[in-house]
Amino acid sequence: MSALRRYTGLVGISSVLLVFSEYVFLNEGVVAPLLTVPPDPAALIHVGEMLLFYLVFGAAFAAVVSAFGAGTLAALLLAGALCGWAIEALLVAVVYEAVPLSYAWPSLGWHMIVDVWVGLSVLPALLAARSAPVALMAAVGAGLVWGAWASWIWVEGLRPTPAGFAGYAAFVVAFLIAAYAVVGWAGAAAFGYGRWERRVIALICLALALVTGLPFLPWLAALAALAGLALAALAFGGRSARGLDRLPLARAQLPPARLGLLAAAAPAAGLGYWWMEAGDRMLDVELVAVPLTFLGIGLFLWALLRMFTRN
Repeated sequence: MSALRRYTGLVGISSVLLVFSEYVFLNEGVVAPLLTVPPDPAALIHVGEMLLFYLVFGAAFAAVVSAFGAGTLAALLLAGALCGWAIEALLVAVVYEAVPLSYAWPSLGWHMIVDVWVGLSVLPALLAARSAPVALMAAVGAGLVWGAWASWIWVEGLRPTPAGFAGYAAFVVAFLIAAYAVVGWAGAAAFGYGRWERRVIALICLALALVTGLPFLPWLAALAALAGLALAALAFGGRSARGLDRLPLARAQLPPARLGLLAAAAPAAGLGYWWMEAGDRMLDVELVAVPLTFLGIGLFLWALLRMFTRN
């Protein structure tokens, strides 16, 4: 039963990462089929294909947490950094496109902060808050911010109608609700990989990193050094980081009523997008990306220092 929960949980974790990394971010090449009106039926097949890729990244994240824990924010952020580099370096070479900034964006600025910290820690914690109005406000606030953020994609030649974006948001939020339900059902077992499982995952990640990164060998070596530093920090501060305190879904399932409140994010996102579109207010992506990049770098350095000095 634990194996069933562990591997089912992997699907849930990977789905959460996929939602925030591609569909909340609005990676134009990935989301375009879902933004057409009427939606392209083949788009759902593409979602399944993307999930297969993200199983690698979900396994990498779950293996790191299984080995070192996520009992502190610093440990969670370092696991998130490793996950972010996996997303941008194992199957694609985005991390090498504009070194050294590409080490930080989007790996640290988006994946570490948004996919992992917000997606797997902050938002589930707010949805589980004792006060239902707090949970509802979190869902609505997240939706409004996402709707405003979505306007950046106009620069890529994609400008869905408000109705089209509302339909897209409904699909993405439903996908996220299902993912949270799966991770909650799996619980701590989703982060219970044994030594041999972790070794297999590490070997797969290493092989993919080499195949993708060999043409960029000097930068691959630098990235390996950064990843090694993060792993060393996790190992050094291991005792303090044990546990899964920063992963609410690993400790308790979200009740169906709270998962239902997350549905409010979809109409809120539609409203936020409508407001941007009605006033032709396109968000300059650099106004968000640049602060997030520097925040990601700062948080990564803080997490390293915290783990190396905690003992």
